[in-house]
Amino acid sequence: ELADDGIELVVSRTLFPSAFFQMKIVGLCCFSLLTLPVVWYHLLSRRAGLIHCRYYYASFVALLASRLSLHRVKVIFDVRTLLPEQGLVNLIWRRENASFKFWKRVEKWMVACADRVICVSSPMTELIVNEHPGAAVETIPNFVDLEHFRQDGAHGKIRRRELRIENRTVLLYSGTLGGRYPAGRMAECVKLFCQAIGPESFFLVLTSSDEKRLEPLAMQLEANGLCRDKDWKTLDGGAGDVAGYLNAADWSLLVLDDFLT
Repeated sequence: ELADDGIELVVSRTLFPSAFFQMKIVGLCCFSLLTLPVVWYHLLSRRAGLIHCRYYYASFVALLASRLSLHRVKVIFDVRTLLPEQGLVNLIWRRENASFKFWKRVEKWMVACADRVICVSSPMTELIVNEHPGAAVETIPNFVDLEHFRQDGAHGKIRRRELRIENRTVLLYSGTLGGRYPAGRMAECVKLFCQAIGPESFFLVLTSSDEKRLEPLAMQLEANGLCRDKDWKTLDGGAGDVAGYLNAADWSLLVLDDFLT
């Protein structure tokens, strides 16, 4: 669609810390020194006119690089989750801590400098607008906004019939396998789910990962007495099919590995 409008899309993978990592002042300074030259080089070599960044770290460096660019560069700050408040939730700092106050000041600068700020729900938009009057904010809801994302029971029944699991209680995992999604912990969660629900339980995995990445999980599930196709199944559905299969689930599973915070 972008190409039809004459817009070239370039996806550049740069090593940025996870949203689960609360960076402090010294860390941000070191991080910026390491990554700013890389981002600035991409801006110049690709003559980018617009950068869309996820989360604070990438957006912060992009805003710095845009100020050093020889041509006008617009930056979209895709908030995803509120970094200062995330530190409070993770019990890393308190409101009176220097790190929290520092990130609130950085956030204020980023919101003021960004050409657009993207929020994932109406409450987040309201919070940003209240704290930063005049900010150019757009709301693009994701699954946390339950006013927009609700289960379609009729569509789910169609998918259940297709999979022959109409009378099963379905636990679903959707995403890649391996890496920060540990097979052992995932299999343990599935085991506990099956023990709690009983014989009618079923585990459905929607993933584009290959058999090599699936193998550790499959071995753990089989070791727990769960038979493939009888008690659990994997599907590699296209993007257009994912929503339908999500509707077939009663429960969903998200397991993350431990992070250094």
